[in-house]
Amino acid sequence: MKILVTGSSRGIGEEICTNLSKLGHEVIAPSRSELNLASYPSIIEFIKNLDIDFDGLVNNAGLNHIESFTNISLDQYNETMMVNCTAPFLLSQSLIRHSFLPKRFGRIVNIGTIWLKHPREGRTTYTLSKAALESLTKSLAIEFGREGILSNMISPGIVDTDLTRFNNSTQEIEILSKLNSIEKLISKSDIASMVNFLLTENKVINGQNIFIDGGFKGGI
Repeated sequence: MKILVTGSSRGIGEEICTNLSKLGHEVIAPSRSELNLASYPSIIEFIKNLDIDFDGLVNNAGLNHIESFTNISLDQYNETMMVNCTAPFLLSQSLIRHSFLPKRFGRIVNIGTIWLKHPREGRTTYTLSKAALESLTKSLAIEFGREGILSNMISPGIVDTDLTRFNNSTQEIEILSKLNSIEKLISKSDIASMVNFLLTENKVINGQNIFIDGGFKGGI
């Protein structure tokens, strides 16, 4: 399969790309200089020059401005919506139109967040944008399922990434782990494995938001 993956420079996105490549898939993972998801002109230019022969799309890139609701600026709001929702909308539209529909096959996986189910302070724009992405996921599933195009979302819990380790002390990591019923953080490979399944093996799951959160109990 030939798969386009956004937000691949680190963390979950990097793991997704590594896993797919190891399994023999052709992965196209544009850098920020090739595709700036916060820039409408950059997205349009990228789409214009994009090879149309794709089988899958993973909208993984995400932006999270942590700010109280009363202090969120319009620029922050617009940037978050552009990266987290508008860019996936435009990329999905292009691949469905030019690649998936002609071959009557396509797989879209959007990366959501546990905070859709357990909202947190200071993350209004992030949660709002991911909720819009979830709605897009379900809408595409309904409209294009009969065309062989399946669209799903994966919403990770607290994932063990370099950024998580950098932002939290050992003691804080232990506290975060106990928020899950399995009492450990979610691994990047757990997310990457489900992405691979939805892209390459899934034949019937469509329009779903799959929470990979270790039985998150809340409490943050």
